[in-house]
Amino acid sequence: MDSILLFVTAVGGLFTLLSYYLLSKNIDDRQYEQIKAGLDFRLWIPSMIVSIVAYVYTLLFWIYLKDTDLKVFDDLYYDPGNNTARDWIVFMYSLFLFSAASYAYTVNTCIVMKTHYILLDIVLYATAAAAIGLLVISFGIDASSPHKIPVIVGYAFLAFHCTFFDAIQWNNSFTV
Repeated sequence: MDSILLFVTAVGGLFTLLSYYLLSKNIDDRQYEQIKAGLDFRLWIPSMIVSIVAYVYTLLFWIYLKDTDLKVFDDLYYDPGNNTARDWIVFMYSLFLFSAASYAYTVNTCIVMKTHYILLDIVLYATAAAAIGLLVISFGIDASSPHKIPVIVGYAFLAFHCTFFDAIQWNNSFTV
């Protein structure tokens, strides 16, 4: 079990969920319409559900990885002397969760201050960049692993949702 990644995702996930809960409690109907920002929920909600399932599957793959001989970019994942791939995975999850948790506070600030801060753009594109980074890392998983293709597909869904629906579509249609 990867206790560091488990800790990072447990704490980061808790802060992310808490930030969305606090956002939902601090907005009225008009502000909710601003946050919806013209998204077509018939596409966004299924994409979000698939992304959540993909996120959970890929996270569980790394946390409960039993294959001590798994290679990522030809380096052993559990090599105590050289954990470059593992360090990058922990970094990408940290960036993903920090920026996801920051989104709710940032959008709330934009609505209250009635301005679109560049920090909102940075937060959304950082989340997308982290998801794309995890996708790139997943291509380095040793071909002998039966989880390689599902992990790649999972990160591809997550990267697509974070990049297209959140960073590009939502961010461009959000008005204050």
